[in-house]
Amino acid sequence: MVAKMDELNEIWRQRAEAERRPFKQVNIGMGINSGRCCVGNLGSIYRFDYSAIGDEVNITSRFEGLTKMYGVPAVVGERSLAPGFAALELDKVAVKGRTKATTIYTLLDMLGGTKIQLDFLKERHGAFLAAYRNQQWDAAEQLIRDCREIKVSQLETCYSLFASRINLLRKTQLPSDWDGSYAMT
Repeated sequence: MVAKMDELNEIWRQRAEAERRPFKQVNIGMGINSGRCCVGNLGSIYRFDYSAIGDEVNITSRFEGLTKMYGVPAVVGERSLAPGFAALELDKVAVKGRTKATTIYTLLDMLGGTKIQLDFLKERHGAFLAAYRNQQWDAAEQLIRDCREIKVSQLETCYSLFASRINLLRKTQLPSDWDGSYAMT
C-alpha cells in the first residue's frame, strides 16, 4: 500500500505540474494490531455492514492515528510483530482510553534507506530509547542528533516529537517508577 501510494503521488504530481496547479501529497497511515474481536455482518435485518468491533479494533484505530504523530507509515502493536519483519521500536504509549502502556513499533522496510543505514539506525535508536527511559536527557538529545545524521527522513517527525517531549520532561517531576511510557490524550 505504501509503495502504491508513492507511485500514485508521482502520477498526481506530474499531472498537477502539467496543469500548472499545486500538488498536495496524499499520505496514508496503517495501524496494525491483533487480538480478539467480532468480525462479520453486524447490525439488524434493516441495516447491516461488514465490520469489526472490539477493544483491539479500537486500539488499532488509535495506532493508525499515531502514524501522523510519529510521521511513519505504520504503527504496529507489540503482539502483532510477525517473524521475518524487521521492526524499529518507537515508544511505549498508553493510547487514549487505556491506562496500561504498550510498546509500539514501525516496520523498517517502510522507512527507506539502505540496509547499512537501517542497521546502524536500529542500534543508535535503541540506545536513544534506553537513555530516554533512564531520564538521561543530555545523552538522549545527543542520540537524537546521531539518529538524524543517519538521514532516514521518515523518522524526522518522531525525533522532533521526542525532542519537544524531553524539553517538557526536564521540567517535570517524574514518579520514581516511571518506565518511559507516555499517555496519549
